Amino acid sequence: MKQAPEEAKGSSSRRAPQLNPGWCPPSRHASRRRTGCGSRGVHLDEDARIRMRPDFVWYGNGSGGRPLAVVDAKYKVEKTRGYPDADLYQMLAYCTALGLPAGHLVYAKGNAPYGGHRVRETGTVLHQHALDLERSPDEILAEVGALARDMAAIARA
Repeated sequence: MKQAPEEAKGSSSRRAPQLNPGWCPPSRHASRRRTGCGSRGVHLDEDARIRMRPDFVWYGNGSGGRPLAVVDAKYKVEKTRGYPDADLYQMLAYCTALGLPAGHLVYAKGNAPYGGHRVRETGTVLHQHALDLERSPDEILAEVGALARDMAAIARA
């Protein structure tokens, strides 16, 4: 039985901490203080007036409360001209506000499993990953687990 993108995201986000400790779905990192998955929230501006809502922020064990990775899931299929540039701008804002050198966009399906862009002058790398949601739930979770391990390796590099 195939899962809708929202169902796959919900299942994956509930299991993400099991796959890689420290992954924080927004409902957890927005509501808790700085313990475990906690955070003071994600805001673009210093006055904390412009709230941002990435799908996942990862605070790894031993990171001193600093985020190590940010992920945003997009329920879009890549078009022949690629994914919308606005997704990249949004991820760049997340990376800038969180002080991260890289961010990850995850799409429902694409023409290629991976793409990456290094932003001029900043060196920030915006990674684009595509999951195949036509696969079984177990296969999707295995793919999400591999993706989480890859993101952790990038964050610690």
